[in-house]
Amino acid sequence: MRARRSCNQFLRSASGGLILTIAVIFILASARVSVGQKSASSFVISNARVFDGEKIITGATVVVSDGKIAAVGPKIATPSDAQIIDATGDTLMPGLIDSHVHIWTRDVLASALAFGVTTELDMFMRWRQAMHWKEQESKGAFDVADFRTAGTCVTSPAGHGTEEGFPIPTINTPEEAAAFVDARIAEGSDYIKIMYNFGDNYSVMSRETMAAVVRAAHKRGKLVLVHIGSYEGAIEAIEAGADGLAHLPHDRPPAKEFGTFVKAHHAFVETTLAIPRFLFGNDGGGDTIVDDPLLAPYLLTSDTGLLKGIAPVKAQVHGMILHHIQQLRNPTPFEIRERESLKGIAPDQYEAFSNAEETLCLLDRAGVPILVGTDAANGATAGALMHAELDTVVKAGLSPVEALTDATSVPAKIFSLNDRGRIAPGLRADLLLVRGDPTVDIGATKDIVAIWKQGVRFDRDAFRESIAQRNEAWRFGRGWWPWSDLRFGGNSKVHVSVTEGGPDHASGTMSIEGNVKSGIAEPFAGVMYFPVGWGFSPVNYSGVKDLSFWARGNGGSYGISIFTQSRGRVPASVPFGASKEWEQHTIPLSAFRTDGHDITGAFIGGDRMGIYQLEVSRFRFGSGASIGVDLIPMPAIPGSKGKFSASRLIIGSVTKESPAEVAGLKTGDTIIGVGNEKVTDPERVKALLWQSAPGHMVPIEIVRGERHQIVNVTLSEHP
Repeated sequence: MRARRSCNQFLRSASGGLILTIAVIFILASARVSVGQKSASSFVISNARVFDGEKIITGATVVVSDGKIAAVGPKIATPSDAQIIDATGDTLMPGLIDSHVHIWTRDVLASALAFGVTTELDMFMRWRQAMHWKEQESKGAFDVADFRTAGTCVTSPAGHGTEEGFPIPTINTPEEAAAFVDARIAEGSDYIKIMYNFGDNYSVMSRETMAAVVRAAHKRGKLVLVHIGSYEGAIEAIEAGADGLAHLPHDRPPAKEFGTFVKAHHAFVETTLAIPRFLFGNDGGGDTIVDDPLLAPYLLTSDTGLLKGIAPVKAQVHGMILHHIQQLRNPTPFEIRERESLKGIAPDQYEAFSNAEETLCLLDRAGVPILVGTDAANGATAGALMHAELDTVVKAGLSPVEALTDATSVPAKIFSLNDRGRIAPGLRADLLLVRGDPTVDIGATKDIVAIWKQGVRFDRDAFRESIAQRNEAWRFGRGWWPWSDLRFGGNSKVHVSVTEGGPDHASGTMSIEGNVKSGIAEPFAGVMYFPVGWGFSPVNYSGVKDLSFWARGNGGSYGISIFTQSRGRVPASVPFGASKEWEQHTIPLSAFRTDGHDITGAFIGGDRMGIYQLEVSRFRFGSGASIGVDLIPMPAIPGSKGKFSASRLIIGSVTKESPAEVAGLKTGDTIIGVGNEKVTDPERVKALLWQSAPGHMVPIEIVRGERHQIVNVTLSEHP
């Protein structure tokens, strides 16, 4: 190992093209950049069992040409020059449509397609992202599912939807409805989603306001869905003219007339039953997805952790909800009705999931259109959760054919997606080929042979490898990604592997093998670090003086670049060398022309043509000091009263024998200050700790119960 390298060596300007190279990331990202973008080709699927979205055709042939279905039937002439795919023993069906998701990241769309969901119907997302991704879709995005969106939900001040951590407009009165709906349509909403439910510190709009929004949307030719939390809310939404319910009500067993009531009002209902099944059912939680060998290879480590956290809680929930409503000091009229309704149900009768199952069957028997939707929101859970949803609705009482119909042709018809949802001449070739017969065994939908979007076959093997590589990088630390120009239309590749140990008592080392190839103007390959875990969101590291890491390589020239929100597309870069011996590099943040207040990411890698090897260990900002807690940010609900009126930072877990445990910090404590600074952001807490060396004592201000107190914590080194 070589001695610490002088910081002054890094104050020179970056040579070569690394600054330009990394800037190209954003220049390309602002244009259409789709992995595997290609033209649709002609092919034939023969000897298939076809579920066309409505019925089964045995021994069928399907001809695809230029992204559309050209012919379907048992005896179809095939073009002489077409690729022939023998589907003997397999079943071909339309690409699945998930009728209820939340597209917070592009990963949701990518993961959906990898599991055979070719269309996602979003029920609340950031409208600017929706516009950007729709523009990409219009130019041909074959690596992600197509989507439609409600955009910004319609909610009241302090209502459900305002707690997501970013500001959204809210509605107060019926008189605002027309202008409010016009604004959502101008933002690109394909339909309107209303939030109408009670919950912890959530307000609920008046029935009159909800009805006014429905009328305004219908006048403008838009469907209206309503998020509800109870039968009372469901009935009021349908009476107001809503086209559909975004969830099945489950707070009590359904009344016998509920099905005919919904049918008479020509409304539809979305299922979203898999997550309630994990919580309230009797056959396991989200780990049933994680442990499924047909699904697991396509799941990110970050999402498997979330899925494992969805565990059964059983039927005590009724008592908890009733107790909560009874404790409200100023209940709304809606909440008063809910309280009186819940009083009539004994806690031991409360079975949320069985109530929802019973409601589903009641609605199905009444002829109410059922749409299969998952409420998926977290990356790789999208798509995988769809297969759990199909299994759930079949176990609840629908036949496999009914479930598949409700996940293909029914939502296509309801949402006027007239070019998909069935396998018929002239429609989009959005197709899913699976082994076995899902019209008999719904679990066969998971055993995927091939997926096509508009006639272009999705490279599922490449997707699986990309997931494996992202999971491998995650082993080095949260927020690390393999990163090359391949995702931006280039040909460069990178492969990472993580091993235990390293220089200076490191816990782990990441090996980077880059192969920089021509393909775009400035090719590159390396790894990216996102402080928030994913995406270029800024963190405030002001006060941190430098960053450091250990590296060794094959004697080539490498570079590290820092992205900031203020500089946007152009980062600041510093070159470094790496010989066969480990060497520590410490670089002041000033060398990157930043004080650290808005850092969004860091890239390490190469931009010179050819193959290189590089190992990196002990990457850190500042001292890297830690206290050993997992922090959970709780955003404020605008307009709310009580504990949700301000953002909070909760200790989610305390590492055993950590400085936090030794000092007496506990799970559930609220951290409100570090040193002399008030905090609500976990990344800011890290930055404040990193300004002090291990062994230094830092005062942490907390709230435990209603009591404020100061806990002095001695920092430890955090490799």
